[in-house]
Amino acid sequence: MLSVGLALGTMSFFAAILVYLKMPRRTRKWIEKHYLFTDFISMILVYVVLGGTLTALIASAWCAILISAALEVAHNKEDYLFLYHFKDQTVKSMGGLKGYLKTINEEYKKRHPHLGEEEEKVV
Repeated sequence: MLSVGLALGTMSFFAAILVYLKMPRRTRKWIEKHYLFTDFISMILVYVVLGGTLTALIASAWCAILISAALEVAHNKEDYLFLYHFKDQTVKSMGGLKGYLKTINEEYKKRHPHLGEEEEKVV
């Protein structure tokens, strides 16, 4: 029950981050300014959406902790520059992985040319 709650809370946190990143800058600044209200609303929202069980309570508490930490980092960027540097390095590393996966995909297409033709007919 605890591990399921933590997993659900983590997934809810990443979903909240995706929604947050799609919001207009003005809305994001308001959320960063009113982080206590945001924590409270996010905890209640996750609890209600997940069904109001004990597992949902654990998930909502964990999600609220993660959201608090993320808002702290977003509000005080100067204090957490190392995290932004880590993110930039990770994105740069993923660029190399993307090229490697593209190479593997091209080799696979050469070995199995008939697979690409079937997909084009379906579309």
